[in-house]
Amino acid sequence: MPPRQRKYGKYTSETKQNLIDAINRGDTMKNACLTLKIAVRTGHKIYEKYRMNGELVPNLQRGGYKMRTFTHEQIQQIRTWIDEDCTLSLSELKGRVLWHMLEDISESTIANYIKGFHYTFKRVAKIANAADTPRLWDDRLLYCQWYSQQKVLGKTFIYLDEVGFQVVMRLSRGRAAVGVTPQVKAPGIIRSRNITVMAAMATLGNL
Repeated sequence: MPPRQRKYGKYTSETKQNLIDAINRGDTMKNACLTLKIAVRTGHKIYEKYRMNGELVPNLQRGGYKMRTFTHEQIQQIRTWIDEDCTLSLSELKGRVLWHMLEDISESTIANYIKGFHYTFKRVAKIANAADTPRLWDDRLLYCQWYSQQKVLGKTFIYLDEVGFQVVMRLSRGRAAVGVTPQVKAPGIIRSRNITVMAAMATLGNL
């Protein structure tokens, strides 16, 4: 009994050609398949495709490495668009690709390219325009230069920070039936304490 072909396995083009040559020489399908260790039903399918197309149908690639749709420069262009505007959606990127590169590819293909960038989808941090100006960059540069000079002179720096806490003894979550808002009777105003915590740290440790 011929060994069973592994699941999703394919016979090589050479094996298929040997089967077709044997049938053309007058051998029976059963004997040819038995010699080449091919299932008879599979042998009939191979020969039927040969008769319909007039030639041997090559194996199509399944899995493994596949040629990329885009060149390296085109992939880098997609990365540049994302770096310039991190809020671009896959549909918007697809539109840019179609407009600039004249290529109509799926959103899943673009997502695969982005996955290769090692980019993740996360919450956007909003930066005010006033906090990112050339004048502010110059001020920060001057401060860094002054700070470095003071450290060389042996000056002592103290870092001070403050944080506030508001202690509220009112529960904000509760259980209720589906579609019903949980409610609880409570005084209109519950006074709470505002606690301020301050800490200072010098170069050698906490103060």
